[in-house]
Amino acid sequence: MTLWFDFTTTIRNQGRSGIAGAEWNIGQALLEATPDLRCFELAGRKGLVEIDPRVRLAGAVYASSSGGTAIVVNVTPTWRDRVRVGLRSRLGRRADPYIRAMSRVYQAPATMRTWLREPRRPRPAARPDLALLGDVVRSDDVVISMGADWDGELAERLLALRQRTGCTIVTMVYDLIPLTHTHLAFHNDPALFTRYYDALLETSDLITCISEQSRLDLVDFAVSRGKPEPNAEVLVLGETPPPPITADDRQDFYLCVGTVERRKNLELVYDALRILESAGRPVPTVVVAGAIGWGNDDFLAEIRTSTTEASRAMVFLGAVDDDVLERLYRTARGLLFPSVFEGWGLPVREAAVRGCPVAISDSPAIRQAAGTYEGATVLPSNDAGPWADYLDRGPTATVTARVRPWSDVAADLLRLVASEAGGAGATPGGAMQSSG
Repeated sequence: MTLWFDFTTTIRNQGRSGIAGAEWNIGQALLEATPDLRCFELAGRKGLVEIDPRVRLAGAVYASSSGGTAIVVNVTPTWRDRVRVGLRSRLGRRADPYIRAMSRVYQAPATMRTWLREPRRPRPAARPDLALLGDVVRSDDVVISMGADWDGELAERLLALRQRTGCTIVTMVYDLIPLTHTHLAFHNDPALFTRYYDALLETSDLITCISEQSRLDLVDFAVSRGKPEPNAEVLVLGETPPPPITADDRQDFYLCVGTVERRKNLELVYDALRILESAGRPVPTVVVAGAIGWGNDDFLAEIRTSTTEASRAMVFLGAVDDDVLERLYRTARGLLFPSVFEGWGLPVREAAVRGCPVAISDSPAIRQAAGTYEGATVLPSNDAGPWADYLDRGPTATVTARVRPWSDVAADLLRLVASEAGGAGATPGGAMQSSG
């Protein structure tokens, strides 16, 4: 039996964040645990093609976006703010498509300037023509794909591979937010994601899910589509161990990490700050590290135009690099994570393993991510009052959570694969032997 691992999402996205980051880290851990692991990618019209990871992945993965320049908070309304307010007053929520289109048009020149200033990424080294998977995969092989390809081509190719060779297909589901919380998803296209998850159910012999909530959502989806309950198991993600902890003092600011979009619920934090201001209580600084996403135009316009203490207390850094994020986790008084819904809650884990207290919403997957971390405080996602109280009194615990290394994730995955394959090739240590 041979194990095959898919690096398609890593190669396409060339980053270590989000789904690409999970795929990259699991793949690297598997390469260390299973020396005979073979790798592949979806290479356009060629289909599923074997790759040499030492060649194909060299220079293909880059650190998260650099930068970190704070967004200037304007006290004078811009013409965009006035147009946005005018559209909203006349059209209500129907103005959203026009406002988003206006934002994209305005941001295009800045995006182009940023692109032109970026250093050119080196071209990947030339690679030899390797085999098509359909020609080399055997019936007792296991093909693992931990990424995501929303247009469905990857799932179609994997299904065709299974039908041709009889191999076992293992995939991963991160969340079903585009279907369970469509109003919170950037891509408001239920039909697209229904086709994607239908294809994943048809293709997969085993589906791993990053949380129990995601597994339950997948089961509910399958039942709603008249399909049998899928063979789905929870595979909790890991964390990269942080550098040695130093004696950095916690400073008087709170931290929010993640793309600034509607689902992240940052308006709740702003409302909590306004409650403190109206009550005459101290208003702490809240630093937001994350790119500006969608669905927050009104909120961001108010931050820019308002002269209140609460609006001035929110500092937006934009996307930051790994070094900046590391310093923020180590010096923040606490992490605020009020998200309405998540498939997991990576910033919660990143903060916890660095000894940064966290205040989290009561979303099930986020609570699972926090686990038994003593520095976590659970608050409602629809009531700013308890958040204001938390900000006023501050965290009560500063402890460090145990790191779950990616090697543990790989070991758990190998155990699931061995069980699915009937135990053949499983070793006591959880690794799996390859027969070539």
